[in-house]
Amino acid sequence: MTGDRPMAIGREAADLVFLEVHRYKNRFFVSVHKDSTISDVKSMLNSVIDAEGKRMELFRQYGSHEKHSKLNDKSALTTCGFQPDNATPDRPAVVVLTFND
Repeated sequence: MTGDRPMAIGREAADLVFLEVHRYKNRFFVSVHKDSTISDVKSMLNSVIDAEGKRMELFRQYGSHEKHSKLNDKSALTTCGFQPDNATPDRPAVVVLTFND
């Protein structure tokens, strides 16, 4: 995780990406620096979700609810299409969380 950026103040706040993570009826809201990876997001989620022994997978949701694409752990958020201008606090990007045993 980006340990050198525990919080964003001032200009750094403009580099944040806001995600709404869906898991059934649960919603988790995550704000993370745009240069973070999918693995960083999973680490943040792992600290609040009890996922012991399960492998987390994140999927990007496109338009309708039937279209999803798996996100690679090593990919940066910007590489996956999540930008500070399209994943804002009032319109976070939607990501779907699944577990594989």
